[in-house]
Amino acid sequence: MTEQEGTTDQPAGENPRQATIINAQFAFIAARFGDGLSAEERAEIRSRLARSVALGEQLRSVPLAHSDEPEMLFIPYRGKDDQTS
Repeated sequence: MTEQEGTTDQPAGENPRQATIINAQFAFIAARFGDGLSAEERAEIRSRLARSVALGEQLRSVPLAHSDEPEMLFIPYRGKDDQTS
């Protein structure tokens, strides 16, 4: 890819798996919206994708048992006449 299109080089600190995911997601975004993106916007998008992928890796690294419950229970509000809470 050219400088204008973005780079496929692997930034420091990214593992090859993360780089593959980031490059694929960036290619999709560039193909869909690339004509309207400046070089600065492309760099920001790539940076945000890298952060998102890294955070996802961190989340997946936390071992959870099947019986682990969520931190808080979500109870949707269904109106003032709701008697379920």
